Amino acid sequence: MLVLYNPQSSAGRKPILPMSLLALGALLEGECDYVIVDGNLHLDPLEVLDRTIRETGATLLGVTVMPGPQLTQATPLCRQLKAMHPQVTIIWGGYFPTQHYEACLHSGYVDYVVRGHGEVVFKQLVAALLSGDDPTGLPGLAYRDQQTGASKSNALAPIPSPDTLPDFPYDRIDLGRYVRKTFMGDRTLPHHSSYGCPFFCNFCAVVNMVNGRWLAQSAERTAQVTRGLVERWNINAVEFYDNNFFVNEARTAEFAERIMDLGIGWWGEARVDTLLKYSERTWELMRDSGLRMVFLGAETGSDATLKRMNKGGTSSVGKTLDLVRKMADYGVVPELSFVLGNPPDPAADVRDTIAFIRKVKQ
Repeated sequence: MLVLYNPQSSAGRKPILPMSLLALGALLEGECDYVIVDGNLHLDPLEVLDRTIRETGATLLGVTVMPGPQLTQATPLCRQLKAMHPQVTIIWGGYFPTQHYEACLHSGYVDYVVRGHGEVVFKQLVAALLSGDDPTGLPGLAYRDQQTGASKSNALAPIPSPDTLPDFPYDRIDLGRYVRKTFMGDRTLPHHSSYGCPFFCNFCAVVNMVNGRWLAQSAERTAQVTRGLVERWNINAVEFYDNNFFVNEARTAEFAERIMDLGIGWWGEARVDTLLKYSERTWELMRDSGLRMVFLGAETGSDATLKRMNKGGTSSVGKTLDLVRKMADYGVVPELSFVLGNPPDPAADVRDTIAFIRKVKQ
């Protein structure tokens, strides 16, 4: 028996669909029994996990960990669970363990770390542990050497193509608790249709995860999932949590055409320079299919800083303004993010970027 745990991800316990665990669960269906526990849904997740382990006899606990609130909760919680249930093997995965597997393994309560996109590796690890086999040769696995106690990591496994993976097992959770109101619609659910990003911004954790790879579900598959969410759960908006949804213009345009009849709103993340290359026809399709807002990393009001971020080859302050004007023409809201306090003069960078933000808003 396996327990998959999603630590609390925000102070307000906003329920966000635990897609990382659903992705693991999709490959575990028919292979082993498992249960998903979401820390955003419980005031005392330690009590819930303790009870679940006792009632099910679970011997494995998989935890997805982002830096920030999830790490803040996962650290003491797993320490306590290990003390309460020393027989349970604890496995961490996600962005923080991928980047800092040594710290995780040295904690004393994390037994294994699955690094990178770990669906296939996690399935293989679970099978090995349940059968008593040695898992230490698996790609993407980090572990402690039994003789020296040193942390070791194998090379990352290949990124699985989302188009070859099974659909999320939504029946494993109470999906209705994750439907929420957003700018796009009053009944919104998320989906994740692609892995990775082809760019190399030097502040981004995605780069170390995928090294410039981008793999996506087909436009047809993505539209089918969207249609299923609409028809089964009566939603009227979808957020795509892809690192970069809009990499391939042809895929975006086809997806927009395929959902045109749904009458929904939708949202995704993109690059400024990528969207500026889109044709007017694609912009019309996106608008008419319900695209309401796009999240964009504008980052700064300085071309020199963009260059230092390794975005300067294709991005510029001027391009950000050009895209904002285009989006205004099409009625699509630009949701821009900025990084304040960059070197070499952090105070000046803050002032200049805030001045640029005011210009963008105008």
